[in-house]
This record gives sequence, structure tokens and C-alpha cells, in this order.
Amino acid sequence: MIPISKHNQCPSSLQRLSSDKLFQLSAESQPANPDFFAVFAHQYGQAELSIALQHLNQLSSAARAALPLLIQADNEYNQAIITGIHHLISTVNADDKASLFLRLVKASQSGQFSSIATGQMTQSIQRLNQDGKLQGLNLRGMDFSQLDLSRLDLSFSHLSKAMLNQTNCQHTVLTRVNLIGAQLNGANLSHATLFRARLINAELNDADLSGTDLVDANLCGAILHRANLQDACLTGADMTITELCHANLHNANLSGVNLTEANLSNAIMTDAVLVGTEISGTLFRGAINLNMTGTNNKNEAILG
Repeated sequence: MIPISKHNQCPSSLQRLSSDKLFQLSAESQPANPDFFAVFAHQYGQAELSIALQHLNQLSSAARAALPLLIQADNEYNQAIITGIHHLISTVNADDKASLFLRLVKASQSGQFSSIATGQMTQSIQRLNQDGKLQGLNLRGMDFSQLDLSRLDLSFSHLSKAMLNQTNCQHTVLTRVNLIGAQLNGANLSHATLFRARLINAELNDADLSGTDLVDANLCGAILHRANLQDACLTGADMTITELCHANLHNANLSGVNLTEANLSNAIMTDAVLVGTEISGTLFRGAINLNMTGTNNKNEAILG
């Protein structure tokens, strides 16, 4: 917690003073300079800086333009800035919240800031995650490629057409997430939760989905060439016309999965469970250690 100075006795008047000053500084800064937050803190105190940032979302669009600068600021008052960021991302409208979250993640992993500032930003993300503030975000079309989103709870979020190529999503909770048309090539989704996630037409080439929960997920038309699905649980998933060439399905649970017209050419099927799996028109050419015991319409599968 930031210590409240003795002259912080009248939050309403102090808030107006701080917000007005911050607005003035942000509007006058051309080109924008993150150091004006340090100047503000020196003039009005660290507690006032935190209050001003917390109420920035109530100001005009000109002041809201200072949001990227909050993240870029790297000075002794960084803790006050991060406190303000946490409040902002918790209260602003959905679109601003999503944009601010992306900027915060990128800034915390950019390597451009001091270890203290980076640590504070990381702590802010973790705090938001613990408070459930990262669920239901509208992240449609945003680029998270090569970033670390591991262990975050992004349940119910919209990530359609988002780019998550080579993104670290280990143990990430993506329950009922919309990933339609998203790019997750080379992504690490090991032990992630994708329960009832929509991955229609998504690209997951070379992705690591080992031990991942894909129960009742919709992967219709998704492309998973060379994907690692070892030990994954896909029970009840829709994998109609899904591309799984050279995929590793060793010990995967495919019970009740709809694989109609899917392509599993040269896939590794060792110890895969296919009880009640629909394989009408499914292509298994070159599949390794395929056992179709318990499957539906196995006579309609294509083996050669």
C-alpha cells in the first residue's frame, strides 16, 4: 500500500486537484514524456499521483491518451503508477480494459524496464488475475505472439482471429473462450483448460497440447499438423474435417469425438482411446498403431 500523506485528508478536493493537474500535464506533453509523472509526484506527492491515476478513467479522451505512458513510466514512483493501472483496468470499459491488458503484458515482458518496474507490472497482472478481472475480455484480433500468458484465467474471453503464435499458455484457463480463426501455431498449451472452447478453423500447427483439457471443444476445420496431443482429453469434442496430419495422439482420450472426414494421416495413435468415436470418412492413411475397437462406422474409415 502507498502511504497516505497527512495532507490527503480531503479526497474529493484533492482528487480534483490531482486529476486536473494530470490532465494538464498529459495534454501539454508533446512529445509525450513519461517523466512528467515523476514531476507530478514531486509536486503533489506519491499518494496524490495514485489517486489521480485511479480517477483518470473519469477524465476526457485527451487524458485517457496518457494510458500508454503509465506503462512506459519507469521511475521511483512506479508503484503508484501500477496501483493506478490496476484500478483503471478494473473499472474502464471493456475495449479499453482489453487494450490496457495487452499493453501491460507486452511492457512487463519487453525487457526494456528495470527489474523493479517489471516485477511491479507482473504483480499487477497476477493481482488482476486473482481478482478475476481478466475473464470475459474482448481480445479479438489482438497479437499476443511469443508472450507469456501462462496460468492466467481468460475464461469467456473473445480471442477470435487473435494471434498467439508461439505464445506460452501452459496451465492457462481458457474455458468457453472464442478462438474461432485464431492462430496458435507453435503455441504451448500444455495442461491448459479449453473446456467447450470454440476453435473452429483455428491454426494450431506444431502446437503443444499435451495433457490439455479439450472436453466438448469445437475444433471443426481446425488445422493441427504435427501438433502434440499426447495425454490430451478430447471427449465429446467436434473435430469434423479437422486436419491432424502427423499429430501425436499417444494416449489421448478421443471417446465420443466426432472425427467425420478428419485427416489423421501419419498420426501417432498409440494407446489412443476411441470408444464411441465417429470415424465416418476419416482418413487414417499411414496412422501408427491405430486401434479402431469401439469406434462408430469404422467400415467407412479410409485406411489406404
